[in-house]
Amino acid sequence: MVYYSLTEYLISIIVASLCAFIAITFIKKMKVVEQAKIKIHVISFIFGALIFIVHLNSDVEGVFVDVNFLLGIGLFLYSTFAVNTAINTICLRDVSILKLIFSSIIFALCISLINIVDIWSDMVEEELKMSLYLFISANLLLIGNTISAIRFIRQIRNITMIRIQWIIVGSIAIGIAFASIRYALYSSITMFSDVDLFGEQFIIITEWVYLHNGLLPIMVNIFALILLELVPGFFSEIYSKEQKEAINENRQRYATLFNNQAIAIYSLNPKGLIEKINYAVEKMTGVKPESIKGNSSFIDFIHISDQEEFSFHLSEALGGNSRMLETKIKTLSNTYINVQITLVPIYRKEELTNIHVYTIDITEIVETREKMQHMAYHDSLTKLPNRTYFSKELNRRLEIEEEPMAICLMDLDRFKVINDVLGHHMGDELLKALSKRLDSFVKDRDFVARMGGDEFTFLFYNVTSNQEFERKIAKLLDLVQKPFLVEGNELHVTASLGIAMFPDDSQRPDELIKYADIAMYNAKGTGENIYQFYSNQLFEENDKHLMFKEDVQVAIKGKGGV
Repeated sequence: MVYYSLTEYLISIIVASLCAFIAITFIKKMKVVEQAKIKIHVISFIFGALIFIVHLNSDVEGVFVDVNFLLGIGLFLYSTFAVNTAINTICLRDVSILKLIFSSIIFALCISLINIVDIWSDMVEEELKMSLYLFISANLLLIGNTISAIRFIRQIRNITMIRIQWIIVGSIAIGIAFASIRYALYSSITMFSDVDLFGEQFIIITEWVYLHNGLLPIMVNIFALILLELVPGFFSEIYSKEQKEAINENRQRYATLFNNQAIAIYSLNPKGLIEKINYAVEKMTGVKPESIKGNSSFIDFIHISDQEEFSFHLSEALGGNSRMLETKIKTLSNTYINVQITLVPIYRKEELTNIHVYTIDITEIVETREKMQHMAYHDSLTKLPNRTYFSKELNRRLEIEEEPMAICLMDLDRFKVINDVLGHHMGDELLKALSKRLDSFVKDRDFVARMGGDEFTFLFYNVTSNQEFERKIAKLLDLVQKPFLVEGNELHVTASLGIAMFPDDSQRPDELIKYADIAMYNAKGTGENIYQFYSNQLFEENDKHLMFKEDVQVAIKGKGGV
């Protein structure tokens, strides 16, 4: 009995090689599993159907096998699952050896199972016995071929510029392996029988090699396995060479970009030590790249007042978060410049290896910002804090302080006379000279501000003794009335001062300023060069005074109307 001819065997190898070439070309262009799940399922369905149709539902191989409906559905679904598992393994980024072996066994079992169904009817009909050793050997070869084929296709996907010749060689090896497996399985039932696997022989092979042609498919299968194992080896060398060239090229490109960046960059290791710096750092700070030995801690270059904040941001960057902050950094001359730094974590193979510190000199920006802020919160004439600053600072301090404080509002006596007689220029010069005296008078946390015109406000801390505080106020008034020498003119002024106490009079900043103002105007109405503490009686008198003024104005308007 004759089953196949060598011609059919060769044709099956050619067809299988073409299918392998098409499959490899298609799979090579596929994305990783996470990005191509639907496409993988569709391909698995198509290839599962092809395996089922070619082996069990046609006479492509020369034998028509009639299987029942449920068995056919089962084999079709398993074929689809096996193909899906193999393609998933090929398209995964990283595959363990256990995953590779498991997927190969699943796919090999699919091919073997379909072929067993194919040859089972022949075994029963011809009363043939199976050689278990040959059957196991054929299946082991099938698993080996599957592992090698998956490794081969995975390596092809990893190489960007692969030569077409290697794809052709690999496709032929895969075609030989999987086309021969059918005949290798058949040889397990024909080798020790009177049945000849191949009828016509066009290739002369020594009798002991193939034993009635039975060993020929196994020998060819072993050859394909060896070829599939050799080809990935060649690929590994090619891929390794390409990788080394790419790594060297990337290193050179990275070094060029790093060294010639316009932004100063410090590269830190995870311990915070400086590994290298670029030329922009030298231009900014004077520190030369070659002077860095790998044992300099970057935090030592940070101003001591900012080191704690920097440590926090560095720990955040080591956790994988980019951070940005403004600080001062030391130069080669031991001076400090204002900089904005951005901490960027650098990863290689998902492991943090460095922290890049991108540094920009913002000295001019900070100086401009401080100048604008100073202008916004300070009086342009006297350089003292202005009304806005005083109100903001008073609000802030009342929120955090509990100790007694005094808010004092001072207004100069007869200052208008100086302005009218000597001119505004002399008045301005007098205010500047007075401001220097007042600024030198306040100590520690006390401060003075110019509210506008000839009006000044003081904030005194820790007022626990009224007698001691009154002596301090008396010294202040004595300081004001000392003569001023302005452009050769001796000028004399005095001041009236109103005082409101926190928390006795109020705990609200606007009320404290209002009460100090009431007390100051009361002192001014009483005489010159005196001070007045606020009291509820003053508040009532002030209300009566305001009501009296309103009544007079209403009366004047009424009389004018008559």
